Amino acid sequence: GLRGPLVANRTSLRFNVDGNRSFDSTTIVALRPDGRVADQVKRPFEQTNVTAALEHGFSMNQTLRFEYRRSEDARHNLGVGDFNLMERGFERSSNEHQVRTSLQTIIGRSALNEFRVQWNHEETASASMTSAPAVIVIDAFSSGGAGVSSEGSTRALEGADNFDFNVGKHAMRAGMLLEACG
Repeated sequence: GLRGPLVANRTSLRFNVDGNRSFDSTTIVALRPDGRVADQVKRPFEQTNVTAALEHGFSMNQTLRFEYRRSEDARHNLGVGDFNLMERGFERSSNEHQVRTSLQTIIGRSALNEFRVQWNHEETASASMTSAPAVIVIDAFSSGGAGVSSEGSTRALEGADNFDFNVGKHAMRAGMLLEACG
């Protein structure tokens, strides 16, 4: 990650990339007509997150923030293991984009107003390794396709205004949230 000022005491930039490349394993123990199957299978998991943000102070009391996030992950060889042979596997993936902007204003000595607008878009997909018909022999083996096939996406737009203030020793918040999804 990188973080630092673009204009001293006014504008800063933040950029971060992180991820995970890992796997778990499972064992296949099956009895097919042509013999015994004993194997170990890796189920990889890959995830990447990217965030870029810009923050600008208009004054000591007012700050504008803009942020973009992207997340993606993929999982492979799901559904494989025990009596389920490799061809029964399927994979699942998702991508998410988020754009957010907010304006924070300090009011007096103990109040803060934040207005924000946020847009999210997410896509997901699942697919079998093969579309062959499933053959399931109880307590022996399962082969053929997993019967998994789906795609979807969601979009959401959100607008919010929060007013945080103190009353004596108590912190209070009042606000509104508007959402539109599709």
